[in-house]
Amino acid sequence: MSIIDMRFRPATRETLQGILTNPLYQSFSAATHFDQRPARTLDEEVAMLRDLDVVHAVVTGRDIGSSVNTVSTNPGMLDSIQKYPDFFTGFYGIDPLLRMTALRAFRKAVREYGVRGASIDPAMSGVPVNGALYYPFYAACCEEGIPVAVTTGCSCGMPNVVIEHHAPWLIDRVATDFPELTIIVSHGGYPWIMEMIGVATRHQNVYIDFSACTMLYNMEQYVQAANRQLMGKIVFSSAHPFDHIADTLKLYASLPFSPEAREHVMYANAAKILGL
Repeated sequence: MSIIDMRFRPATRETLQGILTNPLYQSFSAATHFDQRPARTLDEEVAMLRDLDVVHAVVTGRDIGSSVNTVSTNPGMLDSIQKYPDFFTGFYGIDPLLRMTALRAFRKAVREYGVRGASIDPAMSGVPVNGALYYPFYAACCEEGIPVAVTTGCSCGMPNVVIEHHAPWLIDRVATDFPELTIIVSHGGYPWIMEMIGVATRHQNVYIDFSACTMLYNMEQYVQAANRQLMGKIVFSSAHPFDHIADTLKLYASLPFSPEAREHVMYANAAKILGL
């Protein structure tokens, strides 16, 4: 089966260092011995993906520099899509606190560098997903006909991070205000699983991935939704290199998706979003 990964970062030296030096990931890095992960070249990562039957992947950038002392991963994302334009789609990381400077950079990345989406981190940026600072970026996505990926979930040990900034009821407001905006909710809106499923059921423009939820005991709720009312709304994402994609694919192979739902989750839904 052909696979599209909707949230992937190549495990290059730059990517791994960006994670290890991010103060918000110190607890995660220590608990998972992340500093022992081997770095690989971009070419090696692409070869690995192809061996795993991954035919396309979205590389998400992150820019939270105004709120957290860490560097943007947008340069690495741009490098990936420039070297492999037919294999990678790039989503540009948005720092909402930079206001018009960020908006101009985003528009330039879309129009000149081939970026095909936005990536936001409301909790880590300290700006609620329905905050006014994000609305110009949502409008720009609508004008360009491209999606936005919203980082949700509750990574352990993040100091001063308020997870309510990406709560499903706030995403519901954004989806209502921007019905033309395709919204991909990364990490399943955890811990508000049923609320997030309800929002995705309510809005035609809201999609879910439940990457980085592999350690949880509630995956069956996402799987049941994929088999039923959200068959066309859940997409596969690995969150590589936080979770290695090979391990995530093994897990997904064991989940009780119906054959039709599995095809939608692993390929068809993402292909529709990306226009592939």
